[in-house]
Amino acid sequence: MLGDWDGNGKANLGVWTPDTGVFTLRVGKRSTSHVPLGSASDQPVAGDWDGDGLWEVGVRTPATGTWRLRGADGSLRSVVLGDAGDIPVTGDWDGDGRTDLGVFDQSTATFTLRREDADGLVWTAQGQFGQPGDLPVAGDWDGNATTEVGVWTPATATFSERRAASATAAREPSSYRSEPKATLPGSRIGFLNAQSTVTASGRRFSSAATHRARLHMPCAIWRGKPSAFAVTGYRWIGLWSPETAAY
Repeated sequence: MLGDWDGNGKANLGVWTPDTGVFTLRVGKRSTSHVPLGSASDQPVAGDWDGDGLWEVGVRTPATGTWRLRGADGSLRSVVLGDAGDIPVTGDWDGDGRTDLGVFDQSTATFTLRREDADGLVWTAQGQFGQPGDLPVAGDWDGNATTEVGVWTPATATFSERRAASATAAREPSSYRSEPKATLPGSRIGFLNAQSTVTASGRRFSSAATHRARLHMPCAIWRGKPSAFAVTGYRWIGLWSPETAAY
């Protein structure tokens, strides 16, 4: 996993060990920190939850859809979002500098994105993108300081990026139609018709449990710097292999 653990504007590496429930985060070039959080069945996440420029870690418990987000002072905040088979995604959907939450239902290729406005009201939006079985990715594809979603198709090793006409689907209470997908050479391209349904409840309809592909995990890298990782600004895409622990 990636995160700006020290607030210097550059992403650092980190890993989460399910057997021990411990995050190991690399800060700077040589030092590491260890943060115990979660149990073996949880899903690790990371983000700048409060917009202070420092990334923190968190976990999501699939059985209950409960997220536990760790603050800089060690406190935990709980949020419920998603079903048991969903895959967590995070990003700044509304461009306010804080990392928001989301989930991806692999069985229906549906994203559910959650944001919280300045008044504390919670909004969620749903939209389909990709095909069943795809893996979700997220990044600021066009450098406008808001995060967009995308998918990676394991069968063809193809990334597809959604380019929204507006800032983010999570801000729009009406139906939306995306801009043409940005894809790598040889992959599909075209328009996607989707419906964005916004509620203030933070809940969604149940869906069938879905399996998670584990061959490779997509990640975002810095444009023009294949060995560096990007937190903000333009993002390009890479893969992480669990078998070799190599990016």
